[in-house]
Amino acid sequence: MRVFAMAIASLLWTVSTSSRISEKRSIAEHSADLLSWLHSFPSGYVSPKVELRHLDENDPTSSFGAFATDDMDLDELMLRIPHQMLIDSRREGNPDADDNTCGLVHNLIDQFELGEEGKYWTYIRYLKETQTHVMLPSAWSDEGKNLLMKMLGDHEFEFDEWIERYHNKKLVGTNHKLPPSFAITWTDKFWYRHCDGEEDPLSEHAALLAVQRAWDGVLIPIFDMFSHRNGRWLNTKSNDIVAGSDVEVRAKRNIKAGEQLYISQNMCENCENRLDEYGTPELFRDYGFVEQFPQSWTFRNLDIALRIDEVYDEHAKEKSLEWIKNEPSIKQRDKIEKTLKDLQMSEKIYLNNRSKWENVPDNEWLLIKEYTDAMQVALNLAIEYIIDLDLQDTCVIDRSCNVSLERYDDLTEYFVTYAEYYDDAFYDFTKSFQRFDFYDSVELVESQYQDITFMQSEEYNDNCLDLDDIIQICTQYRPHYHELLVHYPARFLPLDSLKRVVFVGGGDSML
Repeated sequence: MRVFAMAIASLLWTVSTSSRISEKRSIAEHSADLLSWLHSFPSGYVSPKVELRHLDENDPTSSFGAFATDDMDLDELMLRIPHQMLIDSRREGNPDADDNTCGLVHNLIDQFELGEEGKYWTYIRYLKETQTHVMLPSAWSDEGKNLLMKMLGDHEFEFDEWIERYHNKKLVGTNHKLPPSFAITWTDKFWYRHCDGEEDPLSEHAALLAVQRAWDGVLIPIFDMFSHRNGRWLNTKSNDIVAGSDVEVRAKRNIKAGEQLYISQNMCENCENRLDEYGTPELFRDYGFVEQFPQSWTFRNLDIALRIDEVYDEHAKEKSLEWIKNEPSIKQRDKIEKTLKDLQMSEKIYLNNRSKWENVPDNEWLLIKEYTDAMQVALNLAIEYIIDLDLQDTCVIDRSCNVSLERYDDLTEYFVTYAEYYDDAFYDFTKSFQRFDFYDSVELVESQYQDITFMQSEEYNDNCLDLDDIIQICTQYRPHYHELLVHYPARFLPLDSLKRVVFVGGGDSML
């Protein structure tokens, strides 16, 4: 089993630690060192209106970031980071840049190994002493990865088995349907395969740091201390990062004293390839946090993408919704509702009993909970929007309903024949019962009298009810249950007069 850097941080830092290194410094002390390093270059500049500190100045465990100590005007310069401080893919003795991220990782490994002898030691020491635990899911424990993948819909996922099949080239992906894609496989898919990276702890940790902290393949000291947030909170902007040029950070709008200074990892002016399809799930995968509102969600399996935000007024705090792509149709409601119900069912199965996952570290458990809760909010808002759309179409309030037919099948169209709709298993109970090995249990309920199980098969488009391990009824039993009720009375109707039949009650097979 591969050992990841997070689990052996103490070993990682012995690679190039010198006996001259004293006791670990606080992040506030490191920020002071970095600012002194910046001022050692002629072009280095930090506005006196900018302060690096903890969110709660009396709580050293609170988040660390940048804050405005005085009002700033639009376009006012707040920070200039000399190009000599930037770490990119150009390694010592090789002025030509390699592939951005791969080359950056190799250069970062070099700097770790150089230690105090390296020209970036002030920044490297900051990384060593404050970034020992990378929060990316790719660096999580095996149990944490298993739990996350099950919550994303791959209920059979086991990391040990996956990694073995992956290295034997028997499996190239996972079976989860919910975002993000490649949720836990960045190290294996990119660093080892694409970059041909080493499997030692230092290399793995450097690779994950490069993903989490780099900006277009470049590590930018001090700038990477700024927190991420979009929408009305985003108040900084920077120039394009060009080799040999300083990085300038300016006010994106007028800023009031006391505001926290925010950057954006996906909605910045030079984040063109991230604007639409890189959102909350991808930030969770690549940076290891669930962003505050506003959030952007792309559900590729549902063909929807939405952006949600909090709206404040004098009475309440509500959430607004904006569609990034085309608005969904009423017909998509069922699929979105099923996705939400599946996620809620997974929450009941996996997250309602912490003791069953006692080997999952607390920080991983809490992040999974926070992430899936946020996803449920997004799906609920999508459903509410479609319901409102439906109500607008039907004019329920004034009872002048003009029902939109978009949500219904066109009954004038020829449907399918028995042969197209039913296979032999629906008529042969022996074959039918043999199929239950391929059904998934989606809900288990223990009543006072019996165990109740609901099972589902996507392959057969079927749902079943089981009581005490005895199948009671399935959706696909409808021909046996309902059609006999139709055939006999239909014989007494005029020839060809029967077109469609509606059942009111008797809905056992309509699970």
